[in-house]
Amino acid sequence: MVPFRFQWRVGSMLTMSIFLVICSFIFWGIHLDRNNSTKFQLTGGTTLNNLPRITLAAQQNKAQNLMKETVVLTSTNSGFSDMATNWLESIKKLGIRPNIILVTEDEEAYEKLKSYKDSTTCIRKGSLLQSTNKSKLVYDTPEYRKLVYRRPKYIYDELRKGKNVFFCDVDTFWLKDPFPYLVGDYDVILQRDVYFRPSYVPIRYCAGMVYFRSSTSVIKFVNKWSQMTLKEKLDSKNNDQTIMNKLLKEATLKRKILTSHEFPNGQIYFNGTLSAADRQKAVVVHNNWVTGHNTKVNRFRNAGLWLIDAFQK
Repeated sequence: MVPFRFQWRVGSMLTMSIFLVICSFIFWGIHLDRNNSTKFQLTGGTTLNNLPRITLAAQQNKAQNLMKETVVLTSTNSGFSDMATNWLESIKKLGIRPNIILVTEDEEAYEKLKSYKDSTTCIRKGSLLQSTNKSKLVYDTPEYRKLVYRRPKYIYDELRKGKNVFFCDVDTFWLKDPFPYLVGDYDVILQRDVYFRPSYVPIRYCAGMVYFRSSTSVIKFVNKWSQMTLKEKLDSKNNDQTIMNKLLKEATLKRKILTSHEFPNGQIYFNGTLSAADRQKAVVVHNNWVTGHNTKVNRFRNAGLWLIDAFQK
């Protein structure tokens, strides 16, 4: 029989050994976070939990490469040339230099914007300069449709050259570099057009902010979209956006949907829906869901997103 005193000593030594092991783990900094995931403390204060920084750096590198492979495309007439200037200035303010093609739909717009030409920004004349109304066009009017019906063809032409295309309306404002949010194996990346909607209403996407990756399937999709819009009557119930959404229902494209906090539309950004913290997350703001040039300008001004007043003094 083993004496009780010996048993007690062995038990005490075992307890002490377990205690020392636990202390050594604590000393080396192994702990559980709020999600019960383990973090290993290494020398020099570095933790394995910090290793996603390497992933972030890789993501930023991918974003830089993606920006080089992408054309940021838009179009405008002279009535919205000040909006186009504000858009260009918002990108310039970020210190990034994406490849930009801005198609001017009348001679006056070209003259107003040609000073922005440089090694990465192309201010180009549209093919139908004389047929474009120069006024401040109102959304979904026949003259407005005449202008926007050409846009899918512009996108198609660039995709055929092997360039990815980020189409972005001039009534947007870039608060942060969007390219890290466009990285991934997707054919098309879309912005929600409607934030508040009943569950039975299908999601609708905005034709004024879409990323297209150049591939055979995407080129076919955009070509079909272009052909349909160019054939559409100016008094039709359809427009470039409704046609795009109809085609998306039939398409088998790999798609990503941008979050409404990071890429908010005018329905939520300008009406107080977003908290101050959520507004800080915004990457690109779209000043839609109102009609009229002056209304859009006032919205931008009130939000501190109108940069060109100083140019006009």
